[in-house]
Amino acid sequence: MVLVLAACGGAPPTPPMPARPVAAPPAATHTFVFRQRHVRAGGATRTTFELSVTGDRATLLETDEQADGSAWTRRGSHTFRGTRHAGDLELASDDQQPLALHCESRMVQLAGPQRDDCTAQPGARALVGVEALVCTAPGQSADDADADDQFVFAPAPGFEWLDAACGGGLRQVSP
Repeated sequence: MVLVLAACGGAPPTPPMPARPVAAPPAATHTFVFRQRHVRAGGATRTTFELSVTGDRATLLETDEQADGSAWTRRGSHTFRGTRHAGDLELASDDQQPLALHCESRMVQLAGPQRDDCTAQPGARALVGVEALVCTAPGQSADDADADDQFVFAPAPGFEWLDAACGGGLRQVSP
C-alpha cells in the first residue's frame, strides 16, 4: 500500500507550455537600378528606374533629371507600387497609367566604359557578357525589344543605356 501511495502521491506533472507561433523572418529586399541617358548637342536628360522587390511586393521609383552644366536637376518622379508573381510585375501609380512587366534573368552585352561624347575612357574593355534582370512588356520577347522598350536592371550602381548623337549602348553606371 505504501507503494501505491508513493506512486499516486507527489506533485502532478507540469502541463506542456503552449507553443508560441514563431514569426517568419522579414523578407529580404532586393534593389535593382536601370538608367536611360540621352545626350545631344543641346543638353542631356536621364531617367533612373529603381526597382525594389520584397517577397511578393514591388516598388518602382522613376526619377527624371535634366543636365544643367555639370550638375543634374531633378524634373520629377513617379512611384509605382504593386505585386510580383514569379517574373511578372503589376504596378500602379497615382499619377501614371498602370505598368505591367515581365522580368527574367538573362545574359546581356555591356559596352566598355565610355564618356558621354562616345570616346572610350582610358583602360576601357571591349564588350562583356553579364547577368541582368531584363524586363519587357508581357508577351514581348527581350530579344525582340528595342533599347527603349526594356529595362535592364542590375544591383546598384546598375546599368545605363546611353543614347548619344554618335550612337550608344548598354554600360555599367559609374558610381
